[in-house]
Amino acid sequence: MGTLYGVDGDLLERQYRNHLSNYLHWDQLAHAENWLLFEKNIGAYVCIDEVALSRGELYTVLINKETHGGSIIGIIKGTDVCTVTSVLLKLSRRRRYQVREITLDMAPNMEQIARTCFPAAKRVTDRFHVQKLAYEAVQEMRGGFGRRVHTDSLRKGLRKDVSCARFRQWRYKKTVAGKEYLSALQKRISMDSVSKDTGRDSI
Repeated sequence: MGTLYGVDGDLLERQYRNHLSNYLHWDQLAHAENWLLFEKNIGAYVCIDEVALSRGELYTVLINKETHGGSIIGIIKGTDVCTVTSVLLKLSRRRRYQVREITLDMAPNMEQIARTCFPAAKRVTDRFHVQKLAYEAVQEMRGGFGRRVHTDSLRKGLRKDVSCARFRQWRYKKTVAGKEYLSALQKRISMDSVSKDTGRDSI
């Protein structure tokens, strides 16, 4: 804007902050560094989560899920239960009891905050965290089965046919167990080849 109208950019920024925006007379200026509340944005379906905005500082954010992109209802510095609860309880009781559903993660502090500040709301766990736990459990099971199969294969002896070796090379090429398996398989195949050649020479 400053370049477009031939005005110094820094001067325009200061004038907007100090005069045009009414920032100095903002009713939340005194506590803006620690928390902000926008009660008019509250709705029946809200979401609460922790967010790292800058330099690793965590903030608790409450948004309205019904609006496009999510309107901010409140943002509080930190994730401490007492701190966040004391701020959210500043919302009117009528507004807080209007919330029918609140989405949150599995953190116990978020559970306690939601229960205290929105007692009438149904608490719903975010599906992302449920899917993540299920994925990690499946991966752990796959790893256990893979190690078991690998151990059983080494105990029973390795198959000699090259086609099986190529298939296993394709299947296990990206795993540490697969590399160890392929190394043992190649040694076994080379030993078989040497024994066969030795047998022919003796005949």
